[in-house]
Amino acid sequence: MELAFYSSEGWDSWGRSGKPTIPEGMAFLVDDDLLFADDRGVRATAVANEWLRLRLTENCPVPSSWGTYAG
Repeated sequence: MELAFYSSEGWDSWGRSGKPTIPEGMAFLVDDDLLFADDRGVRATAVANEWLRLRLTENCPVPSSWGTYAG
């Protein structure tokens, strides 16, 4: 499992009509095989990423804390 931090750098080359609304520096987790689900269902990384996303709306808007929660 890898911890990464979102960056919108170069977003205009992604073929999207607008800049993503994901906050800069948002922590997220990725399994080594890049899958968020398998034959057993949703993986723990997908559940953890949903929980991390909710930190923004549940009194944890400070970017410096996102990596701590993800760890």
